[in-house]
Amino acid sequence: MNNGFIQFVIILVLLLVIVSLMGVRLLDVVNNRIVKDNFSVAWNFSNWLWDNYLHSPVKVAWQLWVDILWKPFVGAMDKIKSGQSAIPGEK
Repeated sequence: MNNGFIQFVIILVLLLVIVSLMGVRLLDVVNNRIVKDNFSVAWNFSNWLWDNYLHSPVKVAWQLWVDILWKPFVGAMDKIKSGQSAIPGEK
């Protein structure tokens, strides 16, 4: 578990070194008005897309996932935990 976190930190440090060697100041990038405007447009577009097109289908898909897969799975695990068979019709 810690191995993945350590790899992530090493990759992040290497990316910062590479960006620094290319002469890019991250503070200038973060404070740049054009970058802020572009992220603002992207954020507003993603919110609009979610609100107008994606929210309803994702909500339906999530409910199907819960009803068809998750609830039966949890029910089967509860049966196994109590010592019963999880297979219908088997005793």
